Amino acid sequence: MAVCLDALVKYPTSYKEDMEILAKDDIDHKLPINERNCIILRKGEKKILLYMIEMAEKISHLLAENMTVKDAKKIINNIPDLAI
Repeated sequence: MAVCLDALVKYPTSYKEDMEILAKDDIDHKLPINERNCIILRKGEKKILLYMIEMAEKISHLLAENMTVKDAKKIINNIPDLAI
């Protein structure tokens, strides 16, 4: 998780700021296409990092507890997008 957080802070803008920039450009169309595409790419990278952080937070307690695989699967199956 720390690796993802370290990567996020290296970006010049936040995920929310990227969304706002793109929303504004949807209205005024002032960004050059290459710059817009770079922001879309950057936003996608951040979305992946944020998802990885969220999942790490949700399942980190499974590693700390002494539980059976069966019990861990029950918990994982209740986490959206992580069911096995």
